[in-house]
Amino acid sequence: MKRVIVDTNTVVGFLVRSEILFEEALRAYDEVILPTQVVFETVYVLQKQYGVDRLEIVEGICKLLQRPKVMSERTMLFNTLFMFRDVPNLSLVDCYLIELSSEMGCKVLTGDGKIIKRFK
Repeated sequence: MKRVIVDTNTVVGFLVRSEILFEEALRAYDEVILPTQVVFETVYVLQKQYGVDRLEIVEGICKLLQRPKVMSERTMLFNTLFMFRDVPNLSLVDCYLIELSSEMGCKVLTGDGKIIKRFK
């Protein structure tokens, strides 16, 4: 089985500049691995360097995650991205920690009032 891991530049290039490297990977490989860390960095780059709003970011990344050959922590990423889209005062990492704590059945130890409010 031929597998490849894509990096942030590949994902951003595909989403912002319509570069074909990602599409070529989907044709050439059986699995295209999209790590959670790459998704996080992609969100950061799209927000900070390109000024893309949350809704567009979530839509674009969700479309990538739905591709049949793309391997990722799909459920965790979908849940994290949807919370990120719907709760503007939480960062992506905050949303991930909340989802991770839910999946693992534990709490997040934090002094961040925004996260504490999500658990009440």
